Amino acid sequence: LSDSDVTGLLAQKVDVLDMIQMYGSGPQYLGFLLETSRWGTRPYLGATLLPSLVEPLPVLGRTFRESSGPVIYNEMIYGNPNIFDQVLPFSGEMFLNFQVFGVLAGFSFLGAVAFGLQRGFEQAAGALEIYIWQYTAMWVLFLIIGSISVVTQILFYFFWPIYFYCGVRKR
Repeated sequence: LSDSDVTGLLAQKVDVLDMIQMYGSGPQYLGFLLETSRWGTRPYLGATLLPSLVEPLPVLGRTFRESSGPVIYNEMIYGNPNIFDQVLPFSGEMFLNFQVFGVLAGFSFLGAVAFGLQRGFEQAAGALEIYIWQYTAMWVLFLIIGSISVVTQILFYFFWPIYFYCGVRKR
C-alpha cells in the first residue's frame, strides 16, 4: 500500500467495510439466511454437513457440491446455483440443519475441540509443535465466524507439511 497508485485503485474499487462484513459473516447475512429459510421450518437434518465438508476437495467434492450448504445458501441469495461467491457461516449451516439445537451443539463441539487443542498446545514438546497446535487452533476455530467448507479447504491445501511431520514423528 506504499504505492499511491495501488492505494488509489483499491480505494476506488474495494469497500473495506463491505469486504469485512461479507467475508467475516456480518449479521445481516445470517439474518437473510434465517428469514429466507423461514426460520428453519424445514430443517435439512444434517444433509448438508458431509457435502459442505468435502465440497472443496478435488474430484470427491464435485459429486457432493450441489447439496452443500454454501451452494444452497448462494441459491437462496441469487436464485441461481451457478453463482457461488458467498460463504455460509458455520452457525447458519448448523441452524439450517438442526435449528437452535444445532447451533448449541455445534458450538459445544467447538468448545470441546478448543479444549483439546489447548491441551495439545500445553503439552507440546518444542517450538515447532507449539506452532502446529496454535496454527491448527487458529484455523479450526475459524468456524466461529467462518464456514465448514473454508476450514476443510485450509486443512486440505495448507496442512500437508503438518501431516508429513506428524507421520514422520509417529514412526
